[in-house]
Amino acid sequence: MKKILCVSLCLIFCLAVLASCGGGIEGSYKVKSVMGMDLEALASTLGQDASEVEKMFSMELKSDGKGTITSQGETIDLTWKQNGNDLTITINGEDGKATVNGNEITISEDGVEMVFVKK
Repeated sequence: MKKILCVSLCLIFCLAVLASCGGGIEGSYKVKSVMGMDLEALASTLGQDASEVEKMFSMELKSDGKGTITSQGETIDLTWKQNGNDLTITINGEDGKATVNGNEITISEDGVEMVFVKK
C-alpha cells in the first residue's frame, strides 16, 4: 500500500512539474521591455501606440529550432538552441546569448537588453 501511494504521489508531482513548464519555449513572444523601458514607456518614447510597438518587436520560436525575430518592423530568420536556462540565437551566422526565465526571454547584446514575454 505504501509503495502504491509513493508511486502515485511521484506521478502527480511529475505531472504538476510538466504542466508548469508549459511544454517548452516554442511559441510567439511579444516585447515586454527594451533597455528597462516597459511597453508603454517605449511607445511614448517612439511616439507610437503600444499596440503598434508590439507589432514592431516580436519573436517566434518553432519546435524545429528555427524562428523569426522582428525588430523595428524588419523580420529576420533565426535558429535557436536551448541548454537549460541558456538560449543561443543565431542570426546570419552570428550567435547571440539569451536567458530563459519562465515565460520570458531576455536578450542582451552590445549593451542593449530586450525582454520578450510569451503571448
